[in-house]
Amino acid sequence: MSQKANYTKINSEMWDEWASAGGEWSLAINHQDFVDATQGIFDIYLTPCKAVPHNWFIPFKKAKILGLASGGGQQCPVFAAQHAEVTVFDYSDKQLELEKMVATREGYCIDLVNGDMSKTFPFEDETFDMIFNPVSNCYIQDVEHVCQECFIVLKKGGVLLSGFANPALYLFGEDEKELQVVNKLPYDGTKNTLENDEEPLNTPIGNVTFAPGARNNWHSHKGGQVLLITGGEGWYQEEGKSAQLLKKGDVVNIPPNVKHWHGATKDSCFVHLAMTPGETEWLEPVDDEWFNKLYA
Repeated sequence: MSQKANYTKINSEMWDEWASAGGEWSLAINHQDFVDATQGIFDIYLTPCKAVPHNWFIPFKKAKILGLASGGGQQCPVFAAQHAEVTVFDYSDKQLELEKMVATREGYCIDLVNGDMSKTFPFEDETFDMIFNPVSNCYIQDVEHVCQECFIVLKKGGVLLSGFANPALYLFGEDEKELQVVNKLPYDGTKNTLENDEEPLNTPIGNVTFAPGARNNWHSHKGGQVLLITGGEGWYQEEGKSAQLLKKGDVVNIPPNVKHWHGATKDSCFVHLAMTPGETEWLEPVDDEWFNKLYA
């Protein structure tokens, strides 16, 4: 079996290694954390840096909750401490062992299922009230499949909480001393490292700053373009579509030959990196009448 076809198995083995080494997502909560959670004192993370607001959650008591790729003994014990009925679905034996360790220590029951979320979920339709999925979809080629499976096993009106990585993380090499694009978006680690691409993306990178109210003309790019917003607030609009308000941290992946414009809001400067692997066709200006309609 090729590495591409077997990538989820490789991920499983990698997570076993990380769990054995005490990785960030494999540090099970301690007893005091569990006791605090029974009193509603807890922080749970979908992504590394910011805890999930408590008002995003459903009432936990007697709720059926699926921890999707959520082993490690960090999040699901908190749900159990609040008397939820918890199932953990994870492809790493070591991550599941940490869940079992905490459950045994604290004396609660939990269902542990080893499985691959890139396949059909092994649960009945409309089983769960909530699915909690920390930022693990970055290890899956077909994220849409995961969302569809979640929809199937969620009860009507159920809640899916899922973390996502900023795609910009994958554009640049981890060990690069200079800012250099080495991967394409959307990123697929099994096939689109540019070093192995027959047509490498030798793209220039521009650091562009717009003064308040400034914008470029309508235009298109033969090879598409990626915008990484690094400061201020601005607009992006494709022909025939509504304008999008952009802020620091946003990423826009512009398809080839799509007519669009971008620029600053009236009251803010706008700064972005622009990666443009091809020629640009400049068209008519975005006049004041068109721009002011955004504020009508």
